[in-house]
Amino acid sequence: MVVQWALLIGLTAGASLATVVLTAVFVCWRQTKANKKPGKSMVACQCNLRLGELEPWIAGADSIVFTDVDETQRWGKDDISSANAEAIKNFREHGLLIPITGAPLWHIPPELQGGIMYGESGGVLQLPNKQIVELVPEEGTEAIRKLRSLLGICAMEGLDFIDGDSVLLEGPRYVSLTLVSGRHPHYPGKVGTISIEKLEERIGRLIEDHRLPLVIRKGVADTYSWLDITVLFEKHNAVACFLERTGLCGVYYLGDGANDVESIKHPCVVPVGFKNSIPEIQTTCKDHGILIRDKDGPDGGAAEALSAIMAAL
Repeated sequence: MVVQWALLIGLTAGASLATVVLTAVFVCWRQTKANKKPGKSMVACQCNLRLGELEPWIAGADSIVFTDVDETQRWGKDDISSANAEAIKNFREHGLLIPITGAPLWHIPPELQGGIMYGESGGVLQLPNKQIVELVPEEGTEAIRKLRSLLGICAMEGLDFIDGDSVLLEGPRYVSLTLVSGRHPHYPGKVGTISIEKLEERIGRLIEDHRLPLVIRKGVADTYSWLDITVLFEKHNAVACFLERTGLCGVYYLGDGANDVESIKHPCVVPVGFKNSIPEIQTTCKDHGILIRDKDGPDGGAAEALSAIMAAL
């Protein structure tokens, strides 16, 4: 909120936009130095500045809901159920529904497009006017570029090779890297033959040797396995940044998995979970929010949650 006040005071006093932005950057630096937590504090300040003016896009919304996508609104990469699709349509007549996913922006299904959207674990934002905003610190995107170079990766998406073994790149991605072995449904006819275990070990060594501010997460599906390599910026950072920038409290968050936990526990978030949510989320929702006990999110649980939120308006 300190950054917001710096911007407000500067604009009220008639200072130029450049002067106001520089003042806000200085305030960020001063906060970081005072808090002695440069990584966390500077990330929050940089993210806050990069969000720009969100007010026009949230004005008039009776309620604001963040929603995870896969395993919350749909199973894997399947189509969204008719029940959830209808509930999304109805809710958007009154409220703002914001998808937030670990996948690239273009993986977000049509039913959830058209508004504010977060991809790549919240590291990249698309506004309704199609403007793309990278929220991660510059050192994070530079680390991704360096890792790509160290691995000899040239393609932005699709098939590439690492030391003679084929690998699929899920993309396009702006601030992260996802490497796939096996048969990915979005790339028919192409196969990654690389050993995901050996690749994980190699990337881990590169991150350590070059002190890259990156983390690795491994996932497994029916026909493929993958590594997500991301900067130290996750969904909960994006949600916290949104709340700080807008000054809002009492927004909802629908989630199911481990990467939703920190967002759901934010003090200004009303948590919403489902039958298929992990136990930690179910417990949090039972104590402090909404828990749909008898339905999985993709099987109409998300629809029931949105209906309950609308009924509370």
